[in-house]
Amino acid sequence: MSGVRALARSRSAGSVVRRVEAHIREEGGPPWAWYVGVAARPGPRLFAVHGVVEDQDWWIWEDAESALMARAVGRYFHELGCQGELTWDEAATCVYAFRTAVHTSPGRLACVTRG
Repeated sequence: MSGVRALARSRSAGSVVRRVEAHIREEGGPPWAWYVGVAARPGPRLFAVHGVVEDQDWWIWEDAESALMARAVGRYFHELGCQGELTWDEAATCVYAFRTAVHTSPGRLACVTRG
């Protein structure tokens, strides 16, 4: 299992989508088993709020060009069936995703009962 941190530079919406999609495809699972969100500081959001284990779980974050673009990317993944929430914080330019597990919030059990 692995995590991926984006390079410090921002990316276009298409680039962010492609990189997140590739990461999800690599690990697999149905869309509802993945959570996609946006944040200004994705590290604390992933590891403290959602309970993702950095060296154990599958996760990624990518820096988009703007908060508006990050929200559009998040909506794209939500329309595909991924879980998640979007924020209207203008500093939230990072798109992050993780594969849910029994220890994450939301966890795998919540996902299974959803489907």
